[in-house]
Amino acid sequence: MSRIFHVRFLIILFVLGCQPIVNNNSRGTVTPISNNDVTETQVIPISKPGSTITPEIVFNKISTTSGLEAKLSSQCLDVTDAPPASNSLIVLRSLKNYVPRQAPDIILIDMSEERPRETIQKINITSNFSVSPNRELIAYMASTFNDGEVTDVDLIIANGNFQIQNTFPWDDKWSSILGWTTDQKIIILLTPDAIPKPPVSYVLVDPLNGRQETIYLGIPDFLDKSLYDLPYWNGWYGLLINPTLEFAIYPRQSNVNKEMHTYALWDISNNKTVLSLENIFSAFSSFNTFPMPYWTTDGTQFSFVSHKEDTSSLAKFELFLVSREGNIDQLTDLSDIAYLQPSFQSWSPDNSLIAFFLTPSGLNYANVAIVSTNNHDVIDLCLSINFQEPPPIWSPNGKQFLVVDKYEEGHKRVLLVDVEKNIVYPVANDAEPIGWMVKP
Repeated sequence: MSRIFHVRFLIILFVLGCQPIVNNNSRGTVTPISNNDVTETQVIPISKPGSTITPEIVFNKISTTSGLEAKLSSQCLDVTDAPPASNSLIVLRSLKNYVPRQAPDIILIDMSEERPRETIQKINITSNFSVSPNRELIAYMASTFNDGEVTDVDLIIANGNFQIQNTFPWDDKWSSILGWTTDQKIIILLTPDAIPKPPVSYVLVDPLNGRQETIYLGIPDFLDKSLYDLPYWNGWYGLLINPTLEFAIYPRQSNVNKEMHTYALWDISNNKTVLSLENIFSAFSSFNTFPMPYWTTDGTQFSFVSHKEDTSSLAKFELFLVSREGNIDQLTDLSDIAYLQPSFQSWSPDNSLIAFFLTPSGLNYANVAIVSTNNHDVIDLCLSINFQEPPPIWSPNGKQFLVVDKYEEGHKRVLLVDVEKNIVYPVANDAEPIGWMVKP
C-alpha cells in the first residue's frame, strides 16, 4: 500500500511541477505567508515607457530552516531602467496583436547602447528555431502562406541582425530543428516515417553548404515503448545527444523493477552504456512525464533534476550534476523548503552557473535562483514569477539571463537578470525571447 501511495504522490508532484504556475490573485495583492520559510515579500511597481500595462515585480526571499545543510543564501535584486551595455542583441517574438497562422513581429533590442534601442523586423519565422553555440547564427524554419495555405518552407540561416546568410529547401523528411553541434552543424529530427528502425534518427546539416549526414544509434536496451510515449525534451524524442556527438542520454528499463524505467548514458564511439541513473531516478513506465537533462556547451556533463527516496518514502527533487565519465554529484539539498522545477535549468556559457526555478513550499509561484557548479552555493535571487518556457536564456558574456513571467492571464513579460550587478530590468511586455546573440 505504501508503494502505491508513493507512486501516486510522485506522479502528482511531477504533473504539478510541469504545469504553468498561475497565481489566481493579482500580483499586486501578494502578501507574505505565515510560516518561517518565506519572508520579506516586496511588490515593486514599475512601468516601461510606451507600455500600456504596468506590471509589478515581486520579490520574496526564501529562508532556510534551522539545521538544514543546504548552502542557500539570498541576493535580492534591485530594479533598474538602465541595464548594462554589451555588444549583443536580444531577439524577441512579439505577442501583441498576434494573428494565428501569421508570423509575429520580431523585436531586436540593441544592448550596445546606453539606452537599449528596439527595432521591429517583419520576418517570416516559425516557432522552430535554434541559436548557434557561438551566438553568431540562428537557424529557423520559415513558412510562406498564401490564402491561409503553406506554399513554401525553407531552412534559413541568419546572423544576429537577421540578415540571411544561407537558405535551403526544407526536406520533407525533416521534423524540427533541435540545436547545434560544437562544430557548428545544425541538428534536425527526422520524421517517424523517415526512421529506418527505432528509436529515432537525426540529420546534421552544414549551414555553409547544406550537406547532410544522418545519425542513427542502435541501442539494444532502449525502452520498448511507442515513439510518442518516449521522453519528449523540447523536441528531442527518446535520445538526447550531447553537442560533441559523443554521448547520448536515453530511457531504459529499471533493473530493480521491470515496470519502471530510468535513464542511462550511451557512449557513441565505443557503442556501450556508461552508467545508469537508477540511483537518482526511476519512474513507472506508464508515467510519461520526463525531466529533461541539460548538457553543458562543451558536452562534458549534464544537469538533471531527479528525486531520491528517504525513510518517509516521499519523493525529493534535487539538482544533480552527471559527467560523461559516470560521476554523479548532488548540487542541491532544498526539498525541505522548496520544490525544484524538473525541466527548466540553463547553463551559463562558461558552465560555472546554472539558472533554475524554486517553488517555495506551500506557494504557487517560483523564485529565480542560481547554483555554482564549482562550490554548490545556491543563491535565491528573490525574483518571484509565474515562470513560462523557455528556460532562462543567458547572455553571450554569461553575466545576465532572461526569464519569462506570465504576470497576468494572457500576458507575458521578459525580465533581464544581471547576476554581476545584482539588478533586474524589464525588457518588454507581451513578448517572449528567441535568443540572445552577438551583434554582427
